[in-house]
Amino acid sequence: MITFTTNGMVYQRFGFPAPIMDYILKNLKPHHLLKLYQCSKYFYAKFRQNIIQHLEIVNDGEPEHFNPALTSICFSNSALPKLIDFWITDSFVYRAPMNGKFLPSFSNCTIEKLELCDYILWSEYKIITKAESIKEMKIIGILDFGDFVPIEDIIAEVPNASSIEISESVTTATTYSSLMSLNHKAKISNVAFKNVSIFEPFDFVLLRDFFLKNAVTRCNILFEFKLFHEENQVFHDFNVRLKELSIHCSKQISLRLKQRQLLTRGIL
Repeated sequence: MITFTTNGMVYQRFGFPAPIMDYILKNLKPHHLLKLYQCSKYFYAKFRQNIIQHLEIVNDGEPEHFNPALTSICFSNSALPKLIDFWITDSFVYRAPMNGKFLPSFSNCTIEKLELCDYILWSEYKIITKAESIKEMKIIGILDFGDFVPIEDIIAEVPNASSIEISESVTTATTYSSLMSLNHKAKISNVAFKNVSIFEPFDFVLLRDFFLKNAVTRCNILFEFKLFHEENQVFHDFNVRLKELSIHCSKQISLRLKQRQLLTRGIL
């Protein structure tokens, strides 16, 4: 944090009445605050809030950049934990292996894009998504005490996301009914659920209805089941059926979305 004395500083005067300035300063967006910082150090002295628009955590040896627009920092850099009080405003990309490390517990994270190239803990995910501002998300998987967090719990934390990609997750006995009960605010345009482990009966109807309720007509849909190790012919045949079912589900949901559009137009 940069500090400086304000003793003897000329009193800042504004062209707007005090109530208007008070409203403006209480409702500032991050990009507005950055502009004010550029105008006068008075604003930095008042807010003392460092801002990073795009934060990338990268592998050791990759180039690092440090500025408010884009900060790229290596995952073993000792300065990384010091970013917890920074306001991360636009995107957060983690492009390095976790290797047993934990994400900084950011105190102010209002990102719209999240991309993670390794597994993170449920507690870390809750911190990153607390503001419910994420619109685009691409993650590997979320772990809670060593187990994968179910799809419905992951989606529930990002109600404004229109693009959701999860590389590894699970379903439970309540997954499909829970998806239907979610209050998802944004219309979904892109979904990829990969390597979905199924420990309970698969309910295609409720999954289809979830998309009919929350997806746009031309939504890109990919739903893939996790395959088994092919120890023998039985497992091989079962994997073939799972692949066929995955393709069938994605195609059928896309077809129903198009039929919904035709019905609303009175064509069908």
